[in-house]
Amino acid sequence: MAHDLPPTFIPIGAIVREEVRAGTLVNTIGIVTDCRLPFATGGEDWKSTLTLRELGDSESNEQVDFVIFRPEATMPRVGSQDVVVLYKARVQQYRSGPFSLITHKATSIAVYTASKIPRPPNSAAPALVPLTAQDKAVPKEEVHRYVSHAFHKTDRGDLPTEEEFAQKTIISLNVKPNKFKLLRDVKEDQFCDLIVQVARKPFDLIDKITLYVSDYSENNKFYHYTMENISDLVSAASLDPYNYRQPSTQASVPEETKDAWVGPYGKKVIQITCYDSHAEFVRTQVNAGHWLMLKNVHIKYGKNGQYLEGFLRGSQNFAEKNQVAILDIHSGGKVDERLKEAIRRWRDEDKKLQAQVKAIEEAKAAGSKRKADTVVDETNNSAPGPKKRRGRTNAQQKRKEERAQKFGLEEQRPRKEATEPEPGEHPSREHEEEKLEQECRMNPRITCESHPSASTVTIATMLEPVFHEETGEGGDTKRFVLPFVCAKYRTRVRVVDFAPNTLEDFAQPRKASKYGSVLTDDSGSDSDAGPVHIAIGHGRQEVQWEWRFALQLEDTERPSRSRPADRMWVVVDNAEAQCLTDMDATNLREDETALEQLRERMFLLWGNLEELKREAAADKKKGTKTKAKKGAGGVLKIDKPPLDSSDGESDDQDDGREIKGLQNTPFACFIRQYGVRSQGAAARPTSAGSGSEDDNADEWTRVFGLFGTRIAS
Repeated sequence: MAHDLPPTFIPIGAIVREEVRAGTLVNTIGIVTDCRLPFATGGEDWKSTLTLRELGDSESNEQVDFVIFRPEATMPRVGSQDVVVLYKARVQQYRSGPFSLITHKATSIAVYTASKIPRPPNSAAPALVPLTAQDKAVPKEEVHRYVSHAFHKTDRGDLPTEEEFAQKTIISLNVKPNKFKLLRDVKEDQFCDLIVQVARKPFDLIDKITLYVSDYSENNKFYHYTMENISDLVSAASLDPYNYRQPSTQASVPEETKDAWVGPYGKKVIQITCYDSHAEFVRTQVNAGHWLMLKNVHIKYGKNGQYLEGFLRGSQNFAEKNQVAILDIHSGGKVDERLKEAIRRWRDEDKKLQAQVKAIEEAKAAGSKRKADTVVDETNNSAPGPKKRRGRTNAQQKRKEERAQKFGLEEQRPRKEATEPEPGEHPSREHEEEKLEQECRMNPRITCESHPSASTVTIATMLEPVFHEETGEGGDTKRFVLPFVCAKYRTRVRVVDFAPNTLEDFAQPRKASKYGSVLTDDSGSDSDAGPVHIAIGHGRQEVQWEWRFALQLEDTERPSRSRPADRMWVVVDNAEAQCLTDMDATNLREDETALEQLRERMFLLWGNLEELKREAAADKKKGTKTKAKKGAGGVLKIDKPPLDSSDGESDDQDDGREIKGLQNTPFACFIRQYGVRSQGAAARPTSAGSGSEDDNADEWTRVFGLFGTRIAS
């Protein structure tokens, strides 16, 4: 019937009575009873709130708030008793309060002007306000007719008139003025709220305290800080607090004192002088690197009349109220978007400075290399001699053989092609004997957790996809390929490759706390950005080292004569690497003792693999093809990056170049499968016509990791 609520729409009463789950996207229709006009939030979006009531002759007066976050240009403009049609509005429960609606990125809003809605059976289409660019869903004819019918059956006697509605909306804008400013926007004689980072330890002058702060935006009216005048500033603070001497006459500043400055250079820092209770709070609570919220800061020119400064004074109105608050960037909770933006500017500034420092270091290294090459050339020209012969000496070869014999390593023997059964063939006695012999040749130096009930599986079994089926209301079956499963496996494998390609890079630095947990929603992270460069004068960060490497494993047997053994990459995280090596991560480029200890331990795991990779890298650097070693053996893939997951890694995939002569022994270990979340499209059902999931869902990547495995001492 024409007066029935159109399909896919739900009544407002169902939302108010919590008959739908919070987080659900719903379609609904209501009449406007109240409106709080849009106002700026400090970010890109503005905020407005509409109150909607049920249409029709229902005796219920249930109504729901609809909170709108949008750019100002796409905000709906409504009047008293206008009808609003919502598509894909999200149901929410804010702070345990009543259910309400809030915009989602897929939300569309259609507004019908009350004075233009005709009586039924005429369509309400002429009353529809033109949609904005953000509103994609266009109401159909059945919605137009429902609006016309339900609107004129609604009792509107208790709804505000146009004059009352206009007065209430104007009152809704009587909010406190937003005094928040970026430093780039502050001007003389303004009182501003600021979110800033402390650039150096506060300068205590007994009756007042001076702060140097920045939000990493630039203002031409600020003093220009450089590394040189910052040194003078630190010197004056530490040696001459009352400025009896000029900065240029100060003694040289110790190198470690310069690191007291953690802010940016240039015109991005403002000096703020704090008095009374504000000064006492800063004196006892604030230090370099803290992020602060400063309120009611008076901006004006300093004594010299050249540069803008800030002043935070106590007064009769603010005597009991502290205007300085420390902001936590490590808790991981909800964070002010303005603080996020400031920390993003900090991160970008830091990366720019690191790049400049790196360029200077590379230029210095290139100059040193040219100087060293010149010295070598002069030495060679003055005293020519016979060239040294490349290759392994007899003593080196002997030590290699003794080490292999000591640890029970052996060169992998050729596979017995003739005895391996084809699929469907009965295993030969010779094949069974070879499998038994293989069991006895497992590396006794590698131990793993004891799980009597765990059976040994192959890599092929681990890589098999897992399906999940769901039956819908109409009886249709949807079949999904699960992106991953949480599972643990016991297997027997050997190592055929590792990444990174050098042991020195198995441990990586991590600046865990520099930007806190505020930017966890950003793509990428500091820990993935490569080596850490600590910039001089930007504050020294405590660097933590952690293990981070991957192993490529090969099954101990091939499925058939025509197929090579299955392989997969497994991640070894920090905790499991500690278990595997019985070592804590450190800077392996500086700690030679730890590097040699790691090399000996990994030799027990992978044999001569590292040596073969070094030789292959050296040959590649010289542009020569890697020479094959005598005798058959295992193979080593090179020049192939490790995969986060083995999805898509097929058996007939190109293995790249191979190095023969790999000598190591298979071992038993445990591998776990898990998923890593990344923002993107969700998996789609595999059955045709079964629809799709929410486009805003997360994508999961399957990853395999080594666990519970240890190299015995």
